[in-house]
Amino acid sequence: MKKILLFFCIFFVSKTFAQIDSNKILYVKFQFAHSSRIPYHSVSVELTKFRDKVEVLVKSKASSEEQQWSYSTFEKRLTLKKEDYDGITKAIAELNPYKLSENFEYMLIDGYQCSIEFGNYSNSITYKIGGPGNKSNEESTKPYFKVCKMILKVAQFNPKEIL
Repeated sequence: MKKILLFFCIFFVSKTFAQIDSNKILYVKFQFAHSSRIPYHSVSVELTKFRDKVEVLVKSKASSEEQQWSYSTFEKRLTLKKEDYDGITKAIAELNPYKLSENFEYMLIDGYQCSIEFGNYSNSITYKIGGPGNKSNEESTKPYFKVCKMILKVAQFNPKEIL
């Protein structure tokens, strides 16, 4: 009886998460921090939708103030095509939190942390996954890192240089 009840609870919760309406996502924030990297030590990309306009705020910071790393410390604003934003929010809405939770058994020792927060101006959901310093389950996190790469591309980064 307990197994049946547990099954129904998981089934209904999974249906709830599967029904995220990507059109209601008005805000997306990507944050990245690497424990030991100097250039692009921390990167933040905020996508904000206003009617048919999407603004992008990009911030990057090196962990050192030395001149040789100055290229990776900046702040800039961009405008994004609505179609690109819709593609990102659709991919976010399709993320499966149960698949992402398969990564919970691994602890980050050295590497990076990246998070995706999304929602509207008063409610949000955040997914946070550690990167290659651990033995993370690649299959469970592949869709998540695909979204990360999409966000980095619209922010005019080379994803291979960051992730």
